[in-house]
This record gives sequence, C-alpha cells and structure tokens, in this order.
Amino acid sequence: MLTGDSLWGKWIKERLLKGKSFWEVKVKTHMGSWMWRKMLKLRGVAKSFYMKELGNGRHTSFWFDKWSEKGVLSDLLGERGIIDLGVAKNATVEEALLVTSRRRSHRRGLLNDLEKELSTVASNLNVVNEDISLWKGKSRYR
Repeated sequence: MLTGDSLWGKWIKERLLKGKSFWEVKVKTHMGSWMWRKMLKLRGVAKSFYMKELGNGRHTSFWFDKWSEKGVLSDLLGERGIIDLGVAKNATVEEALLVTSRRRSHRRGLLNDLEKELSTVASNLNVVNEDISLWKGKSRYR
C-alpha cells in the first residue's frame, strides 16, 4: 500500500491519499471504509517499524517518510521546520535536493546538521535505483 505498486495501492493513492502522504492524512475523515480509518489510527505503531532506503529519492516524502538518520523530519521539526528549510510540505527527497533557493545556513544547530546530511544524501542518490520500503523485523530493517 505504501509503495503504490499493487492495484490496491494505486487505488488508495488516487482515491484516498489524493497527493498526500499516508502519514499526513487526517485521522478524522469520512473517506474510505472503516478498515481504512482503523489503519489511519494505527499509523503511530506502524511508523516505528517502517523506513525508506533512498535510491533516486523520487518516491520518498521528504517530510513524512523516515529516510534520515534523524527520523521523520515532520515529527522532529514540525511546521516551523517546513518554513525554515524552505522545502514544500509535499516534496519528495529528490525535489527537496533540487531546490536551489533553499537556505543552507541556519541559526538552529539541528537544521545545520540536517543540511550536512542532505549534502551527503545528494551525493549518494542514484537516478537509476528506486527507493525501497523497509520493514523492521526482530532486529533490523529488511
């Protein structure tokens, strides 16, 4: 469902997510079935077991997927982080790295650390590799 590879995943992306990340859709919705609403309520549990391994960064939400060593950036930085970094709320990792008007120096040390990580990520992105969804097993992500 999160990768959108299956017919069901594509339907969810088109009809229920409507361009948003699964992690940012409001819990109080009238869209979808009772099962969909239950899944939304259990996101907090799922979030601790899910992460993305970056390939090209095209299918990974900059703010809502866990791809950074620091964790999910929207949880870490909140709405103010979106403003401070100058990266759109719906941006992918690839899109965030392409923003040339983004500030690179910040007052907050955490934002400067993130900028360093972003420069490393930018040099490691591979345009031919797809992003990979990983789920945590007993001891590691697979």
